[in-house]
Amino acid sequence: MPSIVLNGVEVINENGGAVTLGVPGTIIQTKQTLYRTSVSFNHNGGNYTEISGFNVTTNALMDNVQFYISYDVSAGVSTANDHALTASVFKDSDSAPLGGFTNSTQPAGQIPSHGHSPGYISNSVNNQYRMFLMRGSLLYTSTLNKNASITFKIKVCQHDANSESAYVNVMASEVNDVWTPRSVSQLTVQQISV
Repeated sequence: MPSIVLNGVEVINENGGAVTLGVPGTIIQTKQTLYRTSVSFNHNGGNYTEISGFNVTTNALMDNVQFYISYDVSAGVSTANDHALTASVFKDSDSAPLGGFTNSTQPAGQIPSHGHSPGYISNSVNNQYRMFLMRGSLLYTSTLNKNASITFKIKVCQHDANSESAYVNVMASEVNDVWTPRSVSQLTVQQISV
């Protein structure tokens, strides 16, 4: 049974055709998407809006691999109405955020979300010049077989039906000037050996 050892730690082992990668709990792959585009989104009937291209696709390097997922989403709002914003992680074609990572005491009528939300943003004369950071991280244990593909996506929600559009990576009153910077959002997915 051949193996590869680095600094006294066995990182790859082959036994009877079965290959084991890494010591359990070791990062065996990292993929990241830097989302550099500026886009707007609206209430969308109270549903999450998928941001095209804001995703990471990978193939499982072992059965039942774990994924450590972190994200940062920068959102801008206008002053015309109030806003309530959320960003969450979805997988493949799921219509709900990854299960088991939302607030367990959330009332039934609220939209489930991961990580930190800026909450309800009351309209203000200066809100159109602000961007709010939505971020989170979670450890997801898959039931994937080795080599199976999975896509993790960021979706955003603007909860208030009476509000105007919100924005990703740009403030509402962005005027293409030096004093109105734009942001970059990110999604990082790391495979963790089991």
